[in-house]
Amino acid sequence: MCNTAYSEEMQGKKRFRGMNVLVTGANGFIGFCLVRELLSEGASVWAVVSPESRMERLSTLDKTPKLRIYRLDLRASSEPLFADSSFDHVFHLAASGVRAGAADSIDMVDVNIKSLIGIAESLEKKGGRLIWTGSFFELPSSKSPLSEAVSPSPAGFYAWTKFSATTYLRNVAALTRWTIVRPFGVYGPWEGTQRLFPYVIDGLLNRRRLDLTEGRQVRDFVYVGDVIEALLLAALSEQACGRLFHIGSGEGHTVRAVVEKITDILGGRALLNFGRVRMNSSEPDCAVADVGLAKRVLGWEPRVNLDSGLLKTIDWFKKNPGIS
Repeated sequence: MCNTAYSEEMQGKKRFRGMNVLVTGANGFIGFCLVRELLSEGASVWAVVSPESRMERLSTLDKTPKLRIYRLDLRASSEPLFADSSFDHVFHLAASGVRAGAADSIDMVDVNIKSLIGIAESLEKKGGRLIWTGSFFELPSSKSPLSEAVSPSPAGFYAWTKFSATTYLRNVAALTRWTIVRPFGVYGPWEGTQRLFPYVIDGLLNRRRLDLTEGRQVRDFVYVGDVIEALLLAALSEQACGRLFHIGSGEGHTVRAVVEKITDILGGRALLNFGRVRMNSSEPDCAVADVGLAKRVLGWEPRVNLDSGLLKTIDWFKKNPGIS
């Protein structure tokens, strides 16, 4: 379950009943969890994946007429999506270059900037609300919690493309019904094993040696269920139109401390090789979210603390080896 913290409270509310919702990046970690939650909330979902997607997440869902899956290269055009359909909400989560070295600069520009422009222009013509996800990599390193008022300072090319897209929405786009959600360090069930938490959990479960950075960087780790709820609330709130929200736990932890928390549960601390991997120079040393605006405007707050979230995540990976 991607959104366990909210399932009992929201069960039966069906906040998106009767709505048509488009989700790009729908086979990704956050995108898939969002698709699941939207279906449970009563929405009809158009799930967009890249032509080369392995569909390892979406293929686990039961078939339903409320879910339509489209293979589409957003680098070419998003217009086919809007030719015969109108959407109440579009969650544009597709991104390129999240993992260092995973994409070239042209691909990042095409996906992270050009596809956003195309979708925004289509929505301006046909109506509908856009929810777009930024990145905390757009921001400078800071020992104090980062609010939405902090001036961006993108260090790497991926961060620059996300910042450019943010700037386009806020200052250039004709579309006015948009909201930017900037998640910090999202983790939880269904995250890919190339990411930090799954890499460590899978390695410890299989008793492999793990090469890591020194782990001194401070991150704000937020459970995926909390992020999904923030996205949904942002879509439903008229007060959120034209605004940017930082979504995190509001607490900072060093990567080393969190990895050692995982070994406290699974054992295997001797398998950790800290300092064997060089930290990416484009990443901030310290990034913690100030979530005050999301609390005031969206009525949102993180509900799953790190200890509980790690237990949920570890339990999921134990029960689902190799699925993500």
